[in-house]
Amino acid sequence: MRAPHESAPSCAERALQLASLSSHALQRRENGRLVLAIAVLSLAALAFFVLRDQPEASHAAPAVATTARKMALSIHSQPTGASVWIDGVYHGRTPLRTVLHAAAHQGVMVELERSAYAPLRRRLIWKDGANIASAEFLLEPLTH
Repeated sequence: MRAPHESAPSCAERALQLASLSSHALQRRENGRLVLAIAVLSLAALAFFVLRDQPEASHAAPAVATTARKMALSIHSQPTGASVWIDGVYHGRTPLRTVLHAAAHQGVMVELERSAYAPLRRRLIWKDGANIASAEFLLEPLTH
């Protein structure tokens, strides 16, 4: 309701008000479309990155049943104090006792390094049914 002293808006003023409202409505509609387009593109990009590393069903390798189990491993070296890496992960220095989660049939790659000695690399495979293994390594001095 208008105050008694206000006059009715002229046709030009009313047309400007309607144009302004229409402009705002169009702007909101365009903003909504822009947000929707960004959301669709984001989901498509996410799907691409998630699915790109997955093998196609026709080329997928058959699944091999491997059950990882706890395996106790004890490693000794002569001389002691060699750095020990198991499957590329540092585990400490000899003498070393550790528990691994590993597939018994695959074994683990053990690498030993000590200053002034040649690095040593061996694959250890557990005997069938065993969940404990112990290994002793003799490190060879480097010759200059």
